[in-house]
Amino acid sequence: MPSNPREEVIRAALKEEFEGNKMGFFRRFKKSMFNSSKFFDSVKSEQGIGTPLKFAFVLYAVATLFFAVVLFLLSSIIMAFLVPFIGQSSILDALGLSSILIIGMFLFMIISGFVGAGILHVFVKLLRGKGNYTATYKSVVYSQSPIILMMILGMIPVIGIAFLAVFSIFEAYVLIVGISRLHEISKKRALAALLIPSIIAIILVVIFAMSLFSTISA
Repeated sequence: MPSNPREEVIRAALKEEFEGNKMGFFRRFKKSMFNSSKFFDSVKSEQGIGTPLKFAFVLYAVATLFFAVVLFLLSSIIMAFLVPFIGQSSILDALGLSSILIIGMFLFMIISGFVGAGILHVFVKLLRGKGNYTATYKSVVYSQSPIILMMILGMIPVIGIAFLAVFSIFEAYVLIVGISRLHEISKKRALAALLIPSIIAIILVVIFAMSLFSTISA
């Protein structure tokens, strides 16, 4: 039976729209947030971490740039009042430390992406995930697209905390979708793979804090 021409047109349009290897940064950025399921299906066949790593570099660079601009503006305002009290040389030292902080922040995001994906991948495999480490890394990197919005809106006084909370939850949702699609497991298993290491980390932090408090008290 011949295919419906209209269906063929729609199928071709969807294929073009979500052709993973042909998507640039901005399309990946948009699709990963607003059409997560189809987006992760489209990048499932991509081989290696080259493409998601390039995306991560651009994403983290843009996020760091926004952070640097906000930090510079706030520092300029504060330093304008402090110059008469602490001197110009101290101001230059503070600006130098800020530059180191910005560079360190960028490097930390790159490294933490690999480490976080590695830890998450262990629990995904324990929950019968079928994909490899690359699939987990893709899920982690593409789920962090909201980080740019977090950097911008999270700096707003008072309500910035609310924006951070909302985007953090949204980021977790995109990560769950990515793990579910790329590892071919249910969203419940993907959620469990995300929660288990988080709970373990919280328990370890509490134990460490209690031990430290006991040592100081003694």
